[in-house]
Amino acid sequence: MAFLKLLISLGIIIAAMALPDENWTDEIQTAVKYSLLSSIKPTHYNIELILPIEEDIYRGESNISIEIYEETQHIELHLANLVVTESTLINENLQESKNNIKKSVYKPMRYSYIHEINSFIIYFNDKILPGNYILNLEFLGKATNNTEGLFRTSYKNEKGNTTWLFATYLQATGARQLFPCWDEPKLEATFTISVKHPQKYTALSNMPIREKYNVENDMRWTHFNTTPSMSPYLVAIAVIDFKTNNTKLDIRDDINSIVKSHFFNYSSMKIWFREEIEYESFAYYVLTFFTVHLELHWHMSSLKMIPKVDYIAIPDFPEKVIETGGLVLYREADIFHKPNDADIMSRAKLEYLISRNMIDEFLHDMPSWFKEGFGSFAFAYTYDKIHDNSRKMDLLVVQNQHESLRLNFYFNRNLLQINKPLEINSLPSSFRYNRAISILRMLQHLITEEVFQHGIKTLLTLKLFRRMTPETFLTTMQNTLNEFGNEHEYNLTEKMDGWMKHKNYPILKVTPDYAGCTNILLENFDSIDSDMYNLWIPITYTTQKNLDFNKTSHRNVVWVKSTQNVLCIDAFRHLKSDGWIIINLQQVGYYRVNYNTENWNKIAKYLNSMEYENIHVLNRAQIIDDAYHFLMTSQIDSSVFWELTNYLSREKDYIVWYPMIKALEYMSSVFPLSDRKASNIKGKIRNILSELLQNIGYNEDINKHYFINCLKQEASKWACILGEPDCHKTATSNLQQHLANRTTNK
Repeated sequence: MAFLKLLISLGIIIAAMALPDENWTDEIQTAVKYSLLSSIKPTHYNIELILPIEEDIYRGESNISIEIYEETQHIELHLANLVVTESTLINENLQESKNNIKKSVYKPMRYSYIHEINSFIIYFNDKILPGNYILNLEFLGKATNNTEGLFRTSYKNEKGNTTWLFATYLQATGARQLFPCWDEPKLEATFTISVKHPQKYTALSNMPIREKYNVENDMRWTHFNTTPSMSPYLVAIAVIDFKTNNTKLDIRDDINSIVKSHFFNYSSMKIWFREEIEYESFAYYVLTFFTVHLELHWHMSSLKMIPKVDYIAIPDFPEKVIETGGLVLYREADIFHKPNDADIMSRAKLEYLISRNMIDEFLHDMPSWFKEGFGSFAFAYTYDKIHDNSRKMDLLVVQNQHESLRLNFYFNRNLLQINKPLEINSLPSSFRYNRAISILRMLQHLITEEVFQHGIKTLLTLKLFRRMTPETFLTTMQNTLNEFGNEHEYNLTEKMDGWMKHKNYPILKVTPDYAGCTNILLENFDSIDSDMYNLWIPITYTTQKNLDFNKTSHRNVVWVKSTQNVLCIDAFRHLKSDGWIIINLQQVGYYRVNYNTENWNKIAKYLNSMEYENIHVLNRAQIIDDAYHFLMTSQIDSSVFWELTNYLSREKDYIVWYPMIKALEYMSSVFPLSDRKASNIKGKIRNILSELLQNIGYNEDINKHYFINCLKQEASKWACILGEPDCHKTATSNLQQHLANRTTNK
């Protein structure tokens, strides 16, 4: 056994035959590319694993149904850190013919392995004709002690005994570490999993258990139902010695009717945890309640290809969460709270962890641009529907849309149509997908919440996701809009197609003309980005005299084509000379707005009055974010920025403060400097923070809204960094109280 461990750790392949001669090996290796040959396609895997918990070496057998489209003398597939001990190819086309029974079995002549790409090649003497075959492989594997492949971990139970746990974590090309396979996400197949394990343990996989029975040596076979067609890396297995919940929650009648009338049932969802854990039902409540609301608002049950989910709480687990279809692993400490820890903030974090992951599980078959974008959007929308005044959608705007605009400035690349692996890996994930969130939100406002929601339900119910492109997505939304009565004959594809493709965002340079029409200059267009010239920009606006920040649907939009460099908008005529204009209501449009100095100063004057809250919170945040961007790109004077931000000493909304906090992070590079300019900047910010903290206080209150505590944390941090005397005094006092009584004063 020790020798086998050494072989596996070195990635050596055991073969019954000799390797081919050098010329043939080199010839084959040169011909092989990073993707496997397209002439062979797997359709079904029948996998059996023998997992003796006390050992990290496991045995496996895989019978893979394959279709061969072209004549060949070798078969190539993936494996990593596995030892193949036996292989056979069976021709299903000839198997039933008694005269050809001997010809139906092909034994390999030799093997080859390309370590760089984990490619395992089986060579045969005879030519293999096109047809259906079964490839049988027997192999040995080694469980790792980290969360990669099949990993093994342990914990001490209340009696001090070591209890072991097996589970899988397969990255996009990680299935090759568990069993030999065609390990490319696009090569989907069905899987039938069977696990042999000690009787006192429970085996779980993607699908429900079909049957289980005990065998010799206190072992048990657990056989699972066949999965839907899916990528190999989605295969999941766990072998645990845990208990599960039997809780039934009291849910109000209207929600319970949804539970009864749709797919959802309590037995399809279980949480598994250590015997020593006192079960706390809040995590189960989140799972139940959020699942019901996802069905209510989005009909996500139509995506549910796997009929159950098992959630496993693992002690001292290094990852917060690992999700595959039907099986989810959590860090125990993140989903089970002690009673005195169950405050509003910690429960909110738990809700996010569980519910956001739940959405990912529903959407795992979606194209990545939609999965990441709509996943974040659906979480914020649904959370706001469940919790009054939670304002997750507002937070989504300042966190994701603002960050997307910042990244767009530095990485002027196509976000939604990236295909090359090197391009994918070179860009931050937030850069690739945050813009998709903004486009979905823009669309929701333009066609109205009701139409957007109905369109998404239609999309999910019709199971269009597997072949969905931005074009088919817009077509579905257009059809939905037409069903609701498209009285303006609004062409959604024409208006939104450019936003799905273009590489940058426009800047609107606005100069109000109080005698005639307001001029808008379109800037920030990349000359090499042809899609930018097909961009329709939705302009929404309000004025100080006729103040209304809710006019965001297409009925209130002035559409401007990007080919029109300078515009004179008649709709803006007759502005009052003493009033401001604000464009891009609630930041629905994915663009920045820069005004002339006169309009900026009018906005600043209004913000510094007692009426500042009349400006929508998202537009107050937009003003801060845009102004800082234009300050850093030398498009506005610093005096304009400081006049706009001076009012923040009275601003108690974390959403508005968020872009200013990001600005402080960028400004912090000058804080260590002692020159006059840096000192003036630090002095301005210190004064704003000092007055703010006098208004809101330093100490957090777990019963207050999450945002106010976030603001207190950030304001205190930056005040202390900038040397605000009261902040240092308060911090010293709190530390002394903590040291005096660490239990009471945490």
